[in-house]
Amino acid sequence: GGIRKKQSRKLQIVFNQLYRNYLKNFYQSLLPEIKSASEQARVLFYGRYIRLATARQWLETYRNLAAGLKRRDIERFLHALELQQVKRIKPLLKQGIEAFNRLNEAHVARQTEAFRVFFDTIESNPLTPNQRRACIIDEKHNLVLAGAGTGKTSTMIGRAGYLIKAGL
Repeated sequence: GGIRKKQSRKLQIVFNQLYRNYLKNFYQSLLPEIKSASEQARVLFYGRYIRLATARQWLETYRNLAAGLKRRDIERFLHALELQQVKRIKPLLKQGIEAFNRLNEAHVARQTEAFRVFFDTIESNPLTPNQRRACIIDEKHNLVLAGAGTGKTSTMIGRAGYLIKAGL
């Protein structure tokens, strides 16, 4: 004996429905974490310099979520707002620190241009590109190493002024 074709089709339909329900429940169970990760990413990472320690902590917190978002069928089971939240965090989770490095480089470039006049006129000589980067980069600890007369004091004045003018 075996299963008749009609019974086989019915079993296949039931199995497919159970599987779709499983996937729907799976993605629904991820929603609180998706919402939390997206909100944290929006607040912590967009429009500002991202400290690498903060990025690493966020990545570690949502490491398990990254595995759940790898499936390609996610779009069939979430609403538009939820998909927008996934779109915000998925590249960060997938690319890791490299994504944060790219965001930081873009931020430094934008800020360098936005504060160009300030950096050009803060001291008698304009700050160099490396000095400007040192003013904008906002890691928890920054170390400036340079020889005598190379502009360390100008860099520190530029950094203090930048932080004040940028409202940081």
